[in-house]
Parts: sequence; structure tokens; C-alpha cells
Amino acid sequence: MRRIALLSTVALLAACGGSSSSSGTGYLRVANLSFNPVSSVAMDFCWAPQGSTAFVGPAMKGASDGFGLAYESVSRYFSLAEGSYTVRVVPFAANSCATAVPGLADVGVTVLSGTYYTVAAAGTPGSTELKAFTDEHTPDAAKVIIRFLNAVPGPTALDIGTGTPAAFTPLFDNLTYLGLATATPPVNSIGYAIVAPSGFAPPIVLTTCVHGQPRTAQTCPISVTLTADQAASIKGGTVASAFLVPTLTGGELVLCGDSVGTVPGTNLSACVVKGP
Repeated sequence: MRRIALLSTVALLAACGGSSSSSGTGYLRVANLSFNPVSSVAMDFCWAPQGSTAFVGPAMKGASDGFGLAYESVSRYFSLAEGSYTVRVVPFAANSCATAVPGLADVGVTVLSGTYYTVAAAGTPGSTELKAFTDEHTPDAAKVIIRFLNAVPGPTALDIGTGTPAAFTPLFDNLTYLGLATATPPVNSIGYAIVAPSGFAPPIVLTTCVHGQPRTAQTCPISVTLTADQAASIKGGTVASAFLVPTLTGGELVLCGDSVGTVPGTNLSACVVKGP
């Protein structure tokens, strides 16, 4: 599996003219968060105007990508004309948009001009799905803009925040599987918390805890400390998403920059995978 480069390696791309919106154009990326402990399938994706079978893609292969989307990786944003689309995720090896990855039904996405979207492929064998999310993309120099998504299937809701279990400060409360945080300040209508950078002073520890339980090492099983390079992705003037995904031993965080560009020389968003 390819491990994604640290966010800090591409931060300069944003300052040097990353992609900007233009009239009539929206932007779409796909995240492979679908866990298969036996046979992980690299993915690609296609889109077609809703009601049409004239799919464009596969997108990664069409962009001369030799690997596709492995588990825990996220594509770069691809440009689409404003409109309503059907998005389909296909096996990277298929070289075609004809047949979706088994169990992953197509999803509809309405693309608006200047707006960014993530389609997440999530779940485990026998229970997988695609779900579309609207992304923040414009940073605020005085704020950290961050979203957490619980992509671990099951009924357990999670609280996600900063600090070790003994010093836990929740930022998102009662996150259900693929559900957005409640739109109550500081969380906006699309699930991003907009907060002062002081809440993310290094060393940054990101922790997930079972909702409604006392904070202990057992009820907060995923607690990761970011390196200095990784912590630079969560500071004033940044937009980030963190996806909590399942593993054989529990779970990991996939931390992605929603505003800093792509990993140089690839078709991937700038992300890093962090486990306990």
C-alpha cells in the first residue's frame, strides 16, 4: 500500500497557485475508506450526467495514474462542469466504467460552481456504500477549519477531540457512522468546526472516545500524536478532514488537507495515515 506524503510537503502548492474555482466548474474527489481484511481492491471512479450512461473515466487511469486508490487514500480533486451526476467507483484493474466495485451502488452528486465534494467509499464486505459530502476549501487565516468523519461501520457513536483520554477536550460529539456533526457553533452546516488555532497547540494529540462513556484508555482506543510536520496541517489558515477508518486491530485516522493541494507527482490528495 502506498503511504501518502505528509501534508507539509505540499503546503507550498497552495501558496504558489493551487486550483481555483471558475464559473461553471465544480470539483470532485473520491476517498477509499472501504475496509476488506482479505482482499483490498484498488479503486478508480467515473461520472456521467444523471440519466445518462455516457460515463467519463476511469478518472485516475485517464490521468496516467499507475496505482489507483488503495485503502486509506484519497484522490485529488477533478474538475466537472456544473450539473447533476452519477458517480461510479470501479476496480482500478478493470480499465472501464462498465461495472462498479461489487456492493458499491452508484451515488448521485449535484455539482455547483466553485464547490468541492468528496465521495467516500466506506464499509466492510457485505455492507459497503458511497456517500457524498460537500467540502470546505477556502481557509481563514485566523481559524482552523476541520471536519471528522466516522467511517467505522456499526452502531457505536464517537466523540472526537484533542488531548489524551485523561485530558480529553471534545470537538465533535456523538458522531455516528458516516454522519455529520450537529450544526451547532463552532460546527457549520457541512460538518466542519471553525475554531481558534490555540486549541491545536503542539504537541497535537487527536483522540476518539466512545460517546457517553468515561474517558479511559479502553473507551478512547485511538489516540495519536502528530509529528511537527503533521501538526503544521492543523493551524490557522488551514482546512482539513480526518477520516476514522477500521483496521484489523481497531482503527486509524486518515488526515487530509482539503486546501493544500496534491502530493507532487501523483493524483492523490495530501494525506497521512496515523494509527495508535
